[in-house]
Formats: sequence, structure tokens, C-alpha cells
Amino acid sequence: MNYNFYVLIEKYVWEMAQWKICKVRLPVYIDPDIVGSSISNNKPIKYKLMKKGGMTMLNNILDYLEESKRNYPDKVAFADENTSLTYKELWEVSDKIGAALTKYIMPRQAVLVYMDKSCSAIALFMGIVKAGGFYVLLDPAQPAERLNIIIATLGAEACIVNEKTDEKAKRLDFSGSILLAADLMKHVISEDERKQLTKVRKEALDIDPLYSIFTSGSTGTPKGVIVNHRSVIDFIECFTQAFGITSEDV
Repeated sequence: MNYNFYVLIEKYVWEMAQWKICKVRLPVYIDPDIVGSSISNNKPIKYKLMKKGGMTMLNNILDYLEESKRNYPDKVAFADENTSLTYKELWEVSDKIGAALTKYIMPRQAVLVYMDKSCSAIALFMGIVKAGGFYVLLDPAQPAERLNIIIATLGAEACIVNEKTDEKAKRLDFSGSILLAADLMKHVISEDERKQLTKVRKEALDIDPLYSIFTSGSTGTPKGVIVNHRSVIDFIECFTQAFGITSEDV
């Protein structure tokens, strides 16, 4: 299919399970052969975002990470007070995490990450996405009662911890698998696991959940909101264009 003309349009994206419309102005390529039929039949218009002079369909935030790994492998992606990860290192360690998780979760299933924010947590987030799941960060400083409500709401079957939170996690009302982050990061990927990661990536949709956050709500009971890949992709494209952010800014 040839995408042979360029137009700037306002793209409206209906977000799943949310009472809102996400409105983003983006440069897109539109196939002129399908525009008329798509509008008349109320079907979504196919589009491709411009990336470095080419056309790349973005369905998953991993597309950004993969592109950064390819273009800036040795550039620092994330850093905390103890360590840092280059884009190449982040990609490789998240591969290991994702491969290890494929035996514990199904696609579009929540995975709990019970630890403080860190480079390791970011790597775990990306690994969870590679396994097809979505991540939920649990703050170890929050009361167990609140965390137990979140756990019951999500019905997660895997919780990733580190050495500091391992014992605390065992005291929560969680009956699934408690996995040590260090073990996941050292996992040796098998050929079957590599094929599974490829399969998950090919079947990914932009409306798949990426992460969930919980707020207290007016009643004090935690209420969760799921954010999908499309929401984040649209935000990144809009934000970086609006503020002129490039690879030289980081």
C-alpha cells in the first residue's frame, strides 16, 4: 500500500475505558484510496507517523526504545544515585526480564512492581511490556491496607520485588508468584522464549494497557486508571514537537 500524500490533520483517539477524548495534532501519512470509504463507513483511518524521513507505524512504546537503542546505543537512558543504564543495556536487560516473565503472565495482565523508583524499576517496566503485560508500581512506603486493596482490584499473578521489599511482600495479601528482580535480570533467554517475545510484539495493539496508577479518590479508597500505549505515544509526539525536544537535549 502506497502512502503518497501528506496532510496535517487533527486525530481524535477514543481511549478505552475512559470518559474522555484524546485530541492530538500530528503529521500523518494518509492513504488517499481509503479516506473516503473510512469516513463514510465510520472506520478508523490508517496512518503512519514520520520518523527521520521514513514512515514507522508506532503501536507500542517499545518502538521508541528500540529506535533509541539503534541510534544511541551507548547514550545514558536513565540514571539514579546508584547506577545508570545506556539504551543498549536497558534493551538487553529488559529482554531478559520479559523472557523470564512469559512463564508467569498472560498478555494484557497486570504485573506488580513493589520497590522504590530506580533504574532497575524502569528496566522492569520495559521487561513487563515485552512480556505483553502492563506494570503497576507499588510504593513500599504506603500502608499495607491500601496496597492490599490495589492487589485485590488488579488480580495480578506476579509481583516483582528487590532485596529490600522481599519480606514485606510476603506479608501482603498476595497469593501469586513473588519474583526477585535480580534473578529476572540475570535470566538466560531460551530460543522458545525469544520466539514468544517476538510473537507478543507482533500481536501488540496500541490500545493495549501500558500501566495503571491508583489515586485515593474522594472516598479514600484507591481507584485505578489504566493508560494505554496510544495515550503515551500521542503525548510524546505532541510534547516533543511543542517544546522542540531533540536527542541533543538529554
